Order: sequence, then C-alpha cells, then structure tokens
Amino acid sequence: MTITLATMADYQGILALHQTYHTDSISPEDRPDGFVTTNFTPQQLEDLIVKERGVTVAKDEEGRIVAYATAASWEYWSQWPLFVYMIDHLHEYQLDGVTLTKENSYQYGPACVHKDYRGTGLFAQVFRASLDSMAHRYPIMATFVNQVNPRSYAAHTRKVGMTTAGTFPFNNNQYYCLVCPTASFQYHLNFHHQPDETALALTSEQATGAAHTFHRSLPGYAPTPLVSLDAQAKHLGIGKLWVKDESHRFGLNAFKGLGGSYAIAEHLCARLGIPVDEKAFALLTSPEAREKLGTLTFVTATDGNHGRGVAWAARIFGHRSVVYMPKGSALERLENIRAQGAEAEITDLNYDDAVRLASKMAEEQGWVLIQDTAWEGYEDAPTHIMQGYTTLAHEIAQELDQPPTHLFLQAGVGSVAGAVAGYFAALYGENHPVTVICEPDQADCLYRTAKADDGQLHFVTGDMNSMMAGLCCGEPCTISWDILKGAADCFVSCSDYYAARGMILLGKPLGDDAKVISGESGAVTAGVLEGLMTEDRLADLRDRLGLDETSRVLLISTEGDTDQENYRRILQKN
Repeated sequence: MTITLATMADYQGILALHQTYHTDSISPEDRPDGFVTTNFTPQQLEDLIVKERGVTVAKDEEGRIVAYATAASWEYWSQWPLFVYMIDHLHEYQLDGVTLTKENSYQYGPACVHKDYRGTGLFAQVFRASLDSMAHRYPIMATFVNQVNPRSYAAHTRKVGMTTAGTFPFNNNQYYCLVCPTASFQYHLNFHHQPDETALALTSEQATGAAHTFHRSLPGYAPTPLVSLDAQAKHLGIGKLWVKDESHRFGLNAFKGLGGSYAIAEHLCARLGIPVDEKAFALLTSPEAREKLGTLTFVTATDGNHGRGVAWAARIFGHRSVVYMPKGSALERLENIRAQGAEAEITDLNYDDAVRLASKMAEEQGWVLIQDTAWEGYEDAPTHIMQGYTTLAHEIAQELDQPPTHLFLQAGVGSVAGAVAGYFAALYGENHPVTVICEPDQADCLYRTAKADDGQLHFVTGDMNSMMAGLCCGEPCTISWDILKGAADCFVSCSDYYAARGMILLGKPLGDDAKVISGESGAVTAGVLEGLMTEDRLADLRDRLGLDETSRVLLISTEGDTDQENYRRILQKN
C-alpha cells in the first residue's frame, strides 16, 4: 500500500471512488456503512489537488486508489454554503482553550475508504498522512459529520481521536463539529542528568582549537552574522534573542562545510604526516602534496547540506566526491551538490540506508567515507566533523559579552547539536545554558532515546516524511549522544508546523529586526521557541525551562533557503 499526496494523474481514480460512496449514488446495501456528502465540480477537484495540495490517497499494489482524504483552507471551502456557515460560526468552537479562526484552522474531509479495506487500519493511516501534510500550515484541524452517519462519527472519534467541539444545525440536518491538533509537540525533560566530562573533552577549546585555526585559513572564510532580534524578543517576552545565521557560510547556504572540510583536512594531513593548522590548506593544495596523494574519492550520504559541504571541500582540495541522497530529496539540493563537482544521485533508500550504501561503496571501491554520524568502528571522521562544527560556537563565544541562558539546537543524527551543546557545556561549566534539542516527529530518534532512558539507542525506521529534510535521520550519532545525554536539558519532538512558524518568524521580521532567511531545518528552533512563549498548553514547560523576561536565548539557523520552492510557498501562504 502506498500513501501519498495526489497529483492530477490520480484525478479519475479519486473521482471514481468518490462517486461510488457519494450519498447521491451509493448503493442501498453500502449506505449503512457510511457515505460522503460533498460534491465537487471538475475544476473544484483539480484546484483541491493542484492549488491546495490537499488530497491524500492510498493506492493498492495494482495502483488502484482505495482511499482518499481531502483537506484545504477555509478560503477554498467557502464555495459551499455549509462551509460558509461553519466559517461564520468558527468562533463558537475551541480546542484546548484556543478559539478556532480561519487563520489557525482548516477543514478536513470528505474522506473515504473502499469497503474492501475497511477494518484494516487504512483509514487511520490516511488520516494521519493528511494531518501531517497540513501541519506546517495550521495547528488545528476541524471537520463535520452528519449525525445520521454514525459510522463516520465513530471512525473519527474512536479510531483517530478527534474531539467533539459542538453541534450545529444546517439545512434541516444536525452536524457534529470535530476538532484535533495537527501540530504535534512532545517533550522529555532531562534535568537530572549531568554532562560527562570524558565526552565533553571532544568539544573543549583545547580539543577544537585546531579546527578554528584551520577554518580561518580557508578561502572565503568569515564569521557568519550573529543577529540580535530585539523586537522579536520583546514580542515573545524574553530579554534577548540571538540568531547565528549560517546561510552565509562559504557560499554554501548552510553550516555543513565546517565539518566536511575539517574532516577531509584531518584525513589528508594524516596521510602526509603534517599538522592541521593555519598552513595546512596551502600545503594540501600544493603540487607536492597532490603528487604524493594522487586523486582521492570522498563519499558520503546526505539529505543535502552535508553532501554539498563534502563536495565543496573535496573540490577545493583537488579531489573527487560521490554523494548518495535518500528518496524524496529535493532536486534543487541534488543540483547544488552536483554544482560542486560531485557525482551525486537520489536513491530509493531512506537516509540511514543511504549511509549504509555509502559505507559499502567506500569499502568496495577504496573510497574515503566522510559521514556525519558514528557507529562502532567508525568514529574518527564523525569526531572531526563535530569538532569542525564547533567553529561556529567559537565565533559566538568570541562575539557575545554575556553568555546565553538558553540554547535551542536542531538535531538529525545530533552531530551539530552535540558539538555546540558540548562546546558551551565545556566552556561555561555549571553556568552552561539550558539546552533544548528539537527534532521532527517523523525522525525523533534522540527524543525516543532520551525518553526511554534505558541505556540503549532507539531508532526510527521506514519513511520519514517531514519537510525538515536535513533532520530526517533515524539513528543517533553515538559520539554525539554521549554528549547530549548529559548536556541537553529537554528533548522536543514536533511537527512541520513549528518549522514553518520559525521560517515565518525569521523571514518576516518585526520592527527594525534584520531578516534571516532560514530553511525548514534551520528555523525549527525559532518555531519551537515561539510556541513555548505563546501557547497556553506549553506554559508548564515554559516555566520549568525558566523562560521569562530575563532569558537570553541563542538559536542557530543552520541553513538558508536550500529548497527555494518550499521556502517561497511557506512564506507566501502565511
């Protein structure tokens, strides 16, 4: 079974299923098991598929559409009198104390499952996929069910947990108004753990000083901006808000070049028996070094930014690179990697299996694996990558005249989170900032590992369908976890909605604040911070983290608009 957003190629299949179970055409024997009531003109259905991207479909092994769920903005649904009535009465309904509006909610349904697949759990799967597809736009989903359709009501309340917000009459019928949150936000507090001194030694100033020195010798090096968003801080009710804007790093639109370049330099210098210092780049690119080394091939797997950084670093050192990307990767990110001279392809694997492919090819072909995650027997390059990332933390510490009280970090495998959290924990000791780790709920391996607290790593497998592509990693980096399990105070697992909120917060600044162009993975920490400071349901967590008008909060925007089409779509729709 395949569940995905519909395209126009699915139009006829959706229409056929819809007509089979519509109230005007359903067979008498099927009617007691549920029916749909909304009609679509051909143009309305096309707009729903193309403009709203609001139809989720399930296809069987033969490619036949056996289930669908629709979802769209209230603006779209205002073509129907029933929805106009609902829009006019949205203010009468609440979810967790939040009043529904056209801006914070959308309308879900109709939804339909072929009778051959009812009772198999397919309805819940399609419902969840539809919810996820809208989570980056709206925190609340609403729908209606005719009270003469008890099977549909039971499916939405018992199987997928929707809440009855109220009832309303329309056109001689009585309806339930059902609601549920789309914005997933789970957390685990980790205050009782303490940083491990042995683990922190990897990110101390003494251990990472060579990386800072080396990076300053690279062509195009400059500290990236540390932006102070004073108007936004006042709006959120905190004392200070800084954002480290890594979109300016080496012209790569992301921070990853720091890790790839240092790891490659460490490998090359080790082969030549020379130190990694301010002279290393000049020596490694000299004719003498090239003659001794020949042309090496560096290989990696990536969702985009890491591969681009490795390809760039291999190119400036005069070597080759091969990059494997997981299925679903943006074509723009693929082309950006190829533009750095890499041989790159999008595979049909998830991220972690793409990593295994890169490792296998390195072994078979004699290539050098430069991967930003670690496992037993593969730790040197990941350690050097993490130490390379500490350059951005070093720049922050050099610029600030007072340390942050709170640090929000995004995590995929956790390398940059471990590097930065470890650097500040080693630097500030007992006064290190309260550290919050943010992950997509589709790939929250660190959150799951922290919550289990059983000494084992907990993986996420299968497809990871978050727009935070750079964070869609299912297996934690072992080296980073050794740092984060003691240095992080809170682990957050959240939906794409918070990434979108962060993109908007940074991309549409208040007052005289500077604009920060931040992509999906770069902005999620800003969205989580805003949620913590504005959502009533998170008030307890806000208090336990000590976030108030005296807080000095540091965020790192790890990437710019690396998927420009999605970036424009998010900002234009909000």
